[in-house]
Amino acid sequence: MSTMGKGVDIGRMGENIVTNELLARGFLVTHLDKGTRGVSANADLLVGHPNLNKPVLIQVKAHHAPRSPDTIFLGNLTEEVLEGREPFYNRKRGFQADYLAAVSISNPKTYRTFILPIPVAENIVLRTARAWHAHPTRAGGQRKIVPTIYLNVRPQTPPGRGSERSREIYQAASEALLTFEDKYESLLTGEARVCS
Repeated sequence: MSTMGKGVDIGRMGENIVTNELLARGFLVTHLDKGTRGVSANADLLVGHPNLNKPVLIQVKAHHAPRSPDTIFLGNLTEEVLEGREPFYNRKRGFQADYLAAVSISNPKTYRTFILPIPVAENIVLRTARAWHAHPTRAGGQRKIVPTIYLNVRPQTPPGRGSERSREIYQAASEALLTFEDKYESLLTGEARVCS
C-alpha cells in the first residue's frame, strides 16, 4: 500500500531516485531545472563520469503505481508522432536527451527503473503504438489515438484482458522494456540495442 500523500511531485521524486542510483554507481549528476528557460525541455539530468568523454543527458518519466511498481509511463502520443512527422522524444528545442529513465514508484523505497537509449525507447513506443492503432476495434473500426503511453511490465499479462492480438502487442513491448531494467551501466558502454 502506498504511503505517499496527495500533492507529491512524482516527477521530482523520479529524478531523485535516478540521481541516487547514479550517485551510488560513481556518476556525477546535475539537475536541469525548469528555470533554464526552455534549454532543457527534453532533458532533466546532466550526467558525467570519469570514464565518459562527454556528459550524457537523461529525460526522466516517472509514474506513481500504488499497488506495485509495474506500470511504466513512457510519454504522450500525438497524431504527428504516430504518422512520423515528429519524434516521440526530443520534440522541443534545446538540449536533446540521450537516454530515457522510466521510473515506476509505489513508495520511496519500492520502485523500478528502466534506462534506455532514446532511439530504443522511441522504437519500442512507435512499434507498439502503430501496431495497436493498425489493429481494428472489435467492431472493425479504426482505433483512436491513445494520448498517454503506459506499459505494464509484470511477467505475464493477466489472461482475459483485451483481445489476443492486443495482448501480444503489449507483451512484446513489455519484454523489450524489461531488458533495460536497472541498466545504468549502459550509460558507460553506450549500449543501444535497437529492437526489431
